[in-house]
Amino acid sequence: MTPSRRLVKVLMGMAMSVCMVGIGQAALYAHGARQAQVAGPPDTTEPVHAVHPVPPSPASTWRTPATFLPPTSSPSKASRPRSTTRPGPALPSTEQVPLQAGTQGRLHYLRSNGLTRSYLAVQASNPSKQALPVVVVLHGSNVSPELEEQRTDFYPLGVGGRAVLVYPTGYAKSWNAGQHCCGLAEATGVDDVAFVRAVVGDAMRHYRIDPRRIYLVGYSNGGKMALRIACSGPTPFAAVAAYGAVPLTACASGTPLPVMLAASIGDTEIPYSVPGTVAVNGAQLPSVTQAVSTLLVRNGCSSTHHLVVEGNGTVSVRTWSSCRSGKPVQLVTYPGGSHSWPGLTMAVPVPFAAVVAVPVQGLMWQFLSPLRH
Repeated sequence: MTPSRRLVKVLMGMAMSVCMVGIGQAALYAHGARQAQVAGPPDTTEPVHAVHPVPPSPASTWRTPATFLPPTSSPSKASRPRSTTRPGPALPSTEQVPLQAGTQGRLHYLRSNGLTRSYLAVQASNPSKQALPVVVVLHGSNVSPELEEQRTDFYPLGVGGRAVLVYPTGYAKSWNAGQHCCGLAEATGVDDVAFVRAVVGDAMRHYRIDPRRIYLVGYSNGGKMALRIACSGPTPFAAVAAYGAVPLTACASGTPLPVMLAASIGDTEIPYSVPGTVAVNGAQLPSVTQAVSTLLVRNGCSSTHHLVVEGNGTVSVRTWSSCRSGKPVQLVTYPGGSHSWPGLTMAVPVPFAAVVAVPVQGLMWQFLSPLRH
């Protein structure tokens, strides 16, 4: 074989090797992207720990959540997902999700801004034939809708046929609430305001929902997202309630909404009453009392309010209802406490949920349920 022929053969072999390496890298990237779609980024403010299953609580108005699932592993920044659910041009079909006795759950998929997103819907096993209110619950960082369904414990509303419960899935288990919050959702600029609105529209096509009684609830990162939606112009929601959160963005001009803020004085993630703002995880947060003052001005409320102390002094409820807009503002305060959701009725090892005499989800429903859009 002549030298020139040998050179040609070597070059052809090198080209083939490069081609095979490129194919292998593409396959690895595709695999990484698929893995990233079922995992969320770590969130140091809301770590979720695996715990052992616990038995359900005795019969009560608000049950104690049962089994909690451990979080999935987190992807590296190099494998950021393009979608929070599944790839491919065709939407997956709905999936049945096993939940607590007396309820039925389905996982729905929809397209939002080019992304395939999902939400969990929960209703009674024998649903009412009447149009029901819907409670949309936005989860905290790095947890699944199934876990948030158990932690926030709006279960009595679902099993009792009093409401349809909807749990949207955040982008990589996070929400773009603005101003460095939070996770990949904020880092990639995902339009979660549009997504949550799309979820409401899709749920109304699948369930009997009263369009005047659509309520929004959020915890921590989900609470900040709920407050951002409340300040983002026209909305399908009649009212908003949040725990462990304050608004991160200024409200746009337009019709205000009734808002309930619930907080614990001992929460180290959300300042309760301090001058100015406090830097937390890269975001400048106003205090809870400052946020309430801003809401009172926006809703045109007078300084007169009604104070109720419940649970032998374990929680105070202040309500401003004399508002020019007709949209009340409420502040629920737990003395002491922490960033954990104050919703358990007995001591069990539940991640980021606290035992209290008066669960916050019951107070939220008392505030939300009479209100109409």
